[in-house]
Amino acid sequence: MTEKAEKLVEIIADDLGNVTIAVRPVFPSAPEEFSIVSDGQKVALHLENGKSIHLEVPEDEMRALQVADQILISEFKDVSGPPERETDIMRKNASDFPT
Repeated sequence: MTEKAEKLVEIIADDLGNVTIAVRPVFPSAPEEFSIVSDGQKVALHLENGKSIHLEVPEDEMRALQVADQILISEFKDVSGPPERETDIMRKNASDFPT
């Protein structure tokens, strides 16, 4: 029997500047790209179906996202097991980079 899982978003940034966003459950459509929302406290994940999902990001993890040009999205179906889908996505446009 598969355990029904609560929603989860975890942002992991390593010392090399790699950023992974782990989510549960799986998004309804694969993510294509990301951008930083203008308030600077959220990241928008733009999906293949044309919709966007906005995720609140703690301040200490936002800096890593602000300088990242690519991130890995790991989507999990349930509590245990490997990711259902992993996708490397690029920043939506270069004008999002901080100056």
